Amino acid sequence: MKWLLSAPLAISLFLFPKLAFADEGWVINSFHSDITLEKSGVLSVKETINLDFGSQEKHGIFRQIPTTYRLADNSNRYVNLTYTSISQDGQEAHFDDYFEAGYQTAKIGDASRTISGPHTYQIEYVVRGALNGFVTHDEIYWNLLGNWPVKILSSQATVSVPGNSLQKVTCFVGPAASTKACESNLEESSATFTTDEVLGNGSDFSIVASIKPGTVPILTGTKPEEAGFNPFTAQRFTLVSISFFFIILALGLIFLFQLWSRHGRDLWWRRAHLFDENQKAEVQPLLDRDTLVVEFSPPENLRPAEIGTLMDERADTLDVTATIVDLASRGYLKITEVAKKWLFGSKDYMLEKKKEADEQLLGYEKELFERLFDDGQSVALSELKKTFYTDLKKVKEKLYSDLTSKKYFPQNPETVRGKYLAFGFGVFVFAALGVAFLSRYLDIVFLPSIALGILGLFLALLSPLMSRRTAAGHELYRRSRGFEMFISRAEKYRQQFFEKENLFNELLAYAIVFGCTEKFAKAFAKMGLKATEPSWYSGSGAFNALYFGAAINSFSSSLSSAIAATPAASGGSGFSASGGFSGGGFGGGGGGSW
Repeated sequence: MKWLLSAPLAISLFLFPKLAFADEGWVINSFHSDITLEKSGVLSVKETINLDFGSQEKHGIFRQIPTTYRLADNSNRYVNLTYTSISQDGQEAHFDDYFEAGYQTAKIGDASRTISGPHTYQIEYVVRGALNGFVTHDEIYWNLLGNWPVKILSSQATVSVPGNSLQKVTCFVGPAASTKACESNLEESSATFTTDEVLGNGSDFSIVASIKPGTVPILTGTKPEEAGFNPFTAQRFTLVSISFFFIILALGLIFLFQLWSRHGRDLWWRRAHLFDENQKAEVQPLLDRDTLVVEFSPPENLRPAEIGTLMDERADTLDVTATIVDLASRGYLKITEVAKKWLFGSKDYMLEKKKEADEQLLGYEKELFERLFDDGQSVALSELKKTFYTDLKKVKEKLYSDLTSKKYFPQNPETVRGKYLAFGFGVFVFAALGVAFLSRYLDIVFLPSIALGILGLFLALLSPLMSRRTAAGHELYRRSRGFEMFISRAEKYRQQFFEKENLFNELLAYAIVFGCTEKFAKAFAKMGLKATEPSWYSGSGAFNALYFGAAINSFSSSLSSAIAATPAASGGSGFSASGGFSGGGFGGGGGGSW
């Protein structure tokens, strides 16, 4: 059943990460794979590995191949792999075959004896579910080597298929994702692939062969079950290892709290003794705990996006949306509703430039304005969908840069969060490697590695809290919260609306940032005030505050969705323009010595 036709593989995205190790000092002189596509649809693979341990004493080697792969839609694809025969120097070899952490592993050798010098291993296995089906062809896409911690001086492969069904072949060699081609030779029912490039740790060798569709059945693999290696053995839970677990966890949690306290909290937490007597009077408001006082205008004339970013330390898409409404209210552009083209269609909007950018615009506002109208005097909202997302990123970066240059943030908040997130994830991966590999040989590493992994996850979860405001930034944040009280509780402060004409239109962009646009409009209507119809918005209905509030809210939602929308990703064949590279395809995994 060719279910693959509608779900092309992005099989370079493995479910399990590619690992890199230091060179162990021995060498693989040649690595040869004979791959045969059987009439039943399975692949029969025979690997011949000529290696030299030199003077090192080893028990043997292990070979591991992943059986779980990630598809473009983030679902998993499984293959089933069975080792059928393994020999060492022409003699049947002892090996342990087990499935662990997504890899089918063959551990070859005898724990009671060591070997050195040159040896030849032959590893035979069959694979079910590794053939891809497409409309025009079926395809073998196979990573021959995977990751080995030594140099591989020469690599070759042959592929044989039933009948004369072979159509074309190609191969890729080099670092992961390399598109460098290697030497291939095509005959009617077989092909050879060769490279003399020295490969090894971090390098791959992937081959692709297409055959006539329907030559053999397309088989599917089933999800394998973990077996063999058991991490929960009694010797891993000794008093010493349990003690190390709690000590590392406790000290780590204390460290994380201190890290947040020193680098994550706003600078207003600093105590008065840090300042001399002449400074105390100036900074005292910043040293006291937050006291909210209602503000009837934007503090320090901050723009909507500036307030929005100060409120949550994030330049959100909503902040950019509010900026567009604010630019319209200030006369830079006009927003016009476009009627639905059919009954169930969606409403569109047209943005029309009314005047050029000038010195009144802040850096991020100018960036946004020029990117909106880089192709003309007007743009439809539907035209921005799946095209403006890269511009949106630049606008947000400029907004962060502007606020940082004004000393409201000591560093770009997004950069700070990303740094701690990456570090926390790195600690977690390091700990996972300890659990997966080191603890196999040293039991005491198991629980401490788990403790370290927990701390890594905690740091990753803590990363959103690690950005902070300066003392000046926190003061404006406190005042912005007071301004939010005025907008969100407008009925309570009706006198201010009676005293100033057109206040509704001036504050609308700020209501978008605070997420209370319709609530603000309803409060305005309840006060019995008549909102002035804006010249910068043209709608389809009769104007009133309630309708206008709902219309702006709808426009804001549509705009946020459109400018943040990104194109969908897809996978593909090894022959496509973007689909083939070294490390792609099934197979891979790697091996090493023990």
